[in-house]
Amino acid sequence: MGMTILPIFYIVDPSDVRKQKGTFAHPFDEYEKRFEEKVGTWRAALNHVANICGCHVDKSPLSTAVESIAGQISQKLSCEFSEITEGLVGMESAVLELRSCLAIWLKDEVLFIGIWAMGGMGKTTLAEVAYKMYSKEFEVSCFIDNVREKSEKKGYLTLQKNLISQILNDTNLNIKKNVK
Repeated sequence: MGMTILPIFYIVDPSDVRKQKGTFAHPFDEYEKRFEEKVGTWRAALNHVANICGCHVDKSPLSTAVESIAGQISQKLSCEFSEITEGLVGMESAVLELRSCLAIWLKDEVLFIGIWAMGGMGKTTLAEVAYKMYSKEFEVSCFIDNVREKSEKKGYLTLQKNLISQILNDTNLNIKKNVK
């Protein structure tokens, strides 16, 4: 149906859910007496859900659990390529390969990624797709393409102004060249 399911097993072992044992055993025995025909469907549904890779939260603080779950959901959503890569042939595999190098989960780290290849191979497109997918993970972000060409035409000061104005979201910056 095009939906993604992320089961959350909060203070319960997924194998207990899968096999309806442990804390699940007694209630299912009771339900089986009253709802005989429905319990088989319930058991099959729980077995199916327990086999889906999800989030197992076992006696950790609720805030930590929520942060972990939100991170997993964000990561799953950021991997939706359809809107960003529409019409870009072969981009999904390139982005997945780049994603393995990014280590976005290292929140306190500064990362620099270099992409090199012959001209016309899609380096800028790959960088722009990755930027669109992951920029929301950061407080501020900026994408500047064709740095060499722009610096040769307009100089580095123009690039610096562009960078700072995008980061500060201020187009009326008055940055002057410091000459000594």
